[in-house]
Amino acid sequence: MLGFAFWAFGQLIILRILERTYQTPRYFITDTEPKGGFQQAVAVIQVNISNESNTSKAEVVFNDPGVESRRFQFALTRPEELEQAIAQELGMSLSEVRSLVQYKVQNQKL
Repeated sequence: MLGFAFWAFGQLIILRILERTYQTPRYFITDTEPKGGFQQAVAVIQVNISNESNTSKAEVVFNDPGVESRRFQFALTRPEELEQAIAQELGMSLSEVRSLVQYKVQNQKL
């Protein structure tokens, strides 16, 4: 009789626990692909600054040879503004862009 009471009580507890819905306060993020999808694949960003025409051309070269490079043109010549604009276009952080960018200045004004 005592064994039956323990078994019945255990079954009630198990059913109560299994019927309960658990709402966890933490969620797992499964889609971690960055905006634009090429944050990890950028090999180098080459920027040609033309002071004569007050424009800059940026070419983004990727690690994957199957991916074509992207080109941008900006009406900016200051490196800080260029880095911010490139970061915004690629969806990357400013520090990542700064670590990948290479500048070449042409037609310098005297």
